[in-house]
Amino acid sequence: MRNLRDYCRPRTIEEALRLLTREGVRSAVLSGGTRLAAESLDDVESVIDLGGLPLAYIRSDNSGLRIGASGNDRFSGSSGLC
Repeated sequence: MRNLRDYCRPRTIEEALRLLTREGVRSAVLSGGTRLAAESLDDVESVIDLGGLPLAYIRSDNSGLRIGASGNDRFSGSSGLC
């Protein structure tokens, strides 16, 4: 990560999308169990940490079951839906 210029931890999904779509900025996403291997990210300029976003959920509604992007099997049993 020789070219790393910034580390971002967005507070909203909208902010994360804005950061991810910046023109001319090569970004890597850090979330959940993701590890960043420095040797494979030589061209990355920005790390965007999604760990603070409300993406860890399991919900049921009229359209079906919704599992957030950070959902995992550890809390699926405690959701009351499984």
